[in-house]
Amino acid sequence: MNLLFQKVSQWRSIGAALLFSLIALPAGAQGLDITIDSEPNYAALAVGVAPDYIGSDDYEFVFGAAGRYSFDGYRSVELLATQLTVNLLDHENWRLGPTANYRFGRDDVDDDAVDRLRDVDDSVEVGFNVGYEMRNALNPRYSFSVGADFLQDVSDGHDGYLATLSASYWMPVAMPLDLGFGVSSTYASDDYHDAFFSVDASDSARSGLDEYSAGSGVRDIAVFLGAVFHFSPTWHAVGGLRYQALLSDAKDSPIVDDRGSSNQFIGAIGLAYSW
Repeated sequence: MNLLFQKVSQWRSIGAALLFSLIALPAGAQGLDITIDSEPNYAALAVGVAPDYIGSDDYEFVFGAAGRYSFDGYRSVELLATQLTVNLLDHENWRLGPTANYRFGRDDVDDDAVDRLRDVDDSVEVGFNVGYEMRNALNPRYSFSVGADFLQDVSDGHDGYLATLSASYWMPVAMPLDLGFGVSSTYASDDYHDAFFSVDASDSARSGLDEYSAGSGVRDIAVFLGAVFHFSPTWHAVGGLRYQALLSDAKDSPIVDDRGSSNQFIGAIGLAYSW
């Protein structure tokens, strides 16, 4: 196992962040003396696999942490690996508040040609998040949610912005087991796409890849399947699989089309404690 984790590099925790953003602990199981608040505090750790960089067909082990603390009512702060979100609304259904994310760049990757491209610096992004969630009054394990967030780089990493729309549905399939399904899509600006998918003249000379200029557009569409198994009111196993299809200028980049893949997969398993 130690040899396994020797391959883990710090920035690859973003893979677990993507997974945690999909399977953040839902309402708990009811029955068998298991009753969990619909807005629990929790802490979780997970390990899994994810692409070496966005657009890569090489996979590496990933790790990450998540947690949420709810104040009186429905206000809360939640960490999903690299992204911190605050809900300022004391409302049963609506969520609104600021969000900040640390996005790792691209350097020291496995693909020799892509590794010769200019490095993409890490970024600090800030923005806002809004969402709406409906739960079944008789059994809150049935829930449907929609959300959107906007993030702008404020640190001269990629200098761009991203806007994401998402929807998910959770339901119980057995007394201790919940399954979730969801879809999301992200629009990215010129600057973001240029940083991660363009190949300028000097990049082309160093790497042998064709020159390419990526513009703004829909970066991807993604679907996921998640599961939460409730061992008790406080201990839970979480897991999931996410498929992301890169689109438009991201898909057509030689970084993806020639050296990687537009089909991106992330899978992870973890353990959560709630109170």
